[in-house]
This record gives sequence, C-alpha cells and structure tokens, in this order.
Amino acid sequence: MEPAGAINRIRNAQSSVMNSLLQPDRLTRLIEQGAVDGVGAYTAPQFMADLRRGIWSELSTPARPIDQIRRNVQRIYLDALDARLNNSGPPPEIRALLRGELRSVRADIVKTLPAVTDRQTRLHLEDARDQIDEILDPRAMRDSGGGGGRGGAIIILGASPASSWKYDWDNDPFLKSVEVCWPDYAVN
Repeated sequence: MEPAGAINRIRNAQSSVMNSLLQPDRLTRLIEQGAVDGVGAYTAPQFMADLRRGIWSELSTPARPIDQIRRNVQRIYLDALDARLNNSGPPPEIRALLRGELRSVRADIVKTLPAVTDRQTRLHLEDARDQIDEILDPRAMRDSGGGGGRGGAIIILGASPASSWKYDWDNDPFLKSVEVCWPDYAVN
C-alpha cells in the first residue's frame, strides 16, 4: 500500500495494452486476413466490435456505476482511437473502421444516459460523448505532438476566438469570405 499512485500505475498498464491492441499494423493484418480467408477469418470489424463490447460493457447495465479503473480504460480507448485517426492519418479502411466504432460507442452512450443514476458515471459518459464528437469533428484543433489528438487550449476571456478556442476557425467553410462563393450576396 502507498498513499498515492496506484491508479496511475494501473492506467499506464492499461494504456500499454490498449496501444498494443490497436496498433495500425495489427488492424491492417486483420483486414488483409479477412480479404484472403473470407468468411472463416476473424476480421478487423469483429475484433473492434469485441473490443468495444468488452470496454463499454457497463452500457448494457446503466444502473451499475462505472468504477475509476473502468472509466480510465474507457478514456484510454477513446484517446487511442483519437491518436490513430487524427495524428497518424490511417489508411481509408482503418479510418472508416475506427470512425464507425466511435459512432457505435456514441450511440450506445446516448441510449444509456437517460437510465444512468450514478452522478460520476453520468458525468463520465457525457464527457465521453463530447470527446467522441470532438474526435469525429474534422474542424477540431489538433495537437501536433503525440499522446492523443487534442491540444490543451485554454479559453481566455476577451481574446479573439481564433486564438483561444479549441476550434479551427481558419478552416470553417461557413466563416470563409462570402465573396468566393456568392459575390452578389455579401453580408456586412
């Protein structure tokens, strides 16, 4: 026993296993094996669905609280998928698979949230839903470093939105100059 650090050590071990499971080379081999062996192969979609069902198994019993260890592994899962999607530019097959898994998790969370009674579990699931939305948003600001795909932007009151929000204001198609699209309908 020690005063602190046990949760962090467990989280590091969970992260190591998750990163090993979600290696792009592993997913590529599963995709290729499915193409070669056909019906008898254990495919990448089957692998990802099994992984998702195991990691998010608490969503099938919303009255049961999700403990700290399980919340950590769920966050690690989202961080790993974020890193694979938004930092490394995966091949199209893997990108589609990962995005599909995130959409499935999000749908399960949305379906489960009304029945959740534990406050900490509710906050965790709402945060996970929001994180998935951010991961899937192509306009969200990306961190150029490793370890997840999100930057740690701080909102500064009074600062211009482009410098303070975690949103890619420069690449929003609705904020582009209207002169490019509809020069006759410029709004000032």
